[in-house]
Amino acid sequence: MRAYDDASWLVDGVWERLRARVAAYPDELRELSEAWFARVDGQGFFGAPDAAPLLFLPLWADPQGDRDAHIALGEATALAYFHVRVQDNVIDEPGGRADPPLLLAANAWLWDALRVWSAVPHEGFQVAARDAWLRFSAATEAERRQLGRREAYPEALFRAHAGKVALAEIPVLAVLARTGRWDLAAQVRPLVQALGEAYGRMNDVAGHTRDLRAGMATHLLAKVRASLPADAGDDDVLRAIATAPWLEDALAQAAEDHAAATPHAAALGMVAFVGYHEERVARLRAWQTRISLLRLASALAPVAASSGAT
Repeated sequence: MRAYDDASWLVDGVWERLRARVAAYPDELRELSEAWFARVDGQGFFGAPDAAPLLFLPLWADPQGDRDAHIALGEATALAYFHVRVQDNVIDEPGGRADPPLLLAANAWLWDALRVWSAVPHEGFQVAARDAWLRFSAATEAERRQLGRREAYPEALFRAHAGKVALAEIPVLAVLARTGRWDLAAQVRPLVQALGEAYGRMNDVAGHTRDLRAGMATHLLAKVRASLPADAGDDDVLRAIATAPWLEDALAQAAEDHAAATPHAAALGMVAFVGYHEERVARLRAWQTRISLLRLASALAPVAASSGAT
């Protein structure tokens, strides 16, 4: 997306700092870290069209700020985020992508991230950052418990679980503290919350087949299953998704979630958010159109085959 491409220098700078940092770790942690970063590409990870704007929100909140300061804050954000990713893999996929020894390197990443955050000389920031970290941790565990249950998954619960993205609040709050705009801090949580809900729905759509096979009762899958007879199996769920606009409806709601974020971004002076929002909603609508066309083609295929046979 252009909104990300315009700030590619930020991702490149963060990546350069990350590689230099882990190169100075003790050999064992360096080897673990370098193996991880060899599998992860900076631009492809943070700058991909469907990536959340984790690194970019603080920049958009202070576009005239010092580039080196933005890169340093972005590095801390990336270190903390990668710690979370490693932790999630160990918890959620113990027989898959999990690499338990990597937690030892991730501990070092988190420590280095915390050093940056703890150096922000603002008591309000320190309190808010701790609160965000606790909310992220609690919501992540609440969602994990829910995904293992085949039971009702109300909208309010989905929104509560979207609070697991609260980590993204911390770098934006750091910028507000650094630039003397702490009076705007109350705008950050609803901004990040709305984006969390939007990306959560998108992830449900993109991963619905994988999630179903893994036995994960996501919000989307729980809604579909609730519309079917009690004895419906996984094939019935996939058939329902293939014949009704469940995916398109989820993407439409994601677009509404993005719209809900815009007034908070505007209050924070995020001019670049306007372009990001337009690109993001256009991408969601393109997904909707593609899915609708695929379903239509699938529905017409038997008719075409029957006509050809006669």
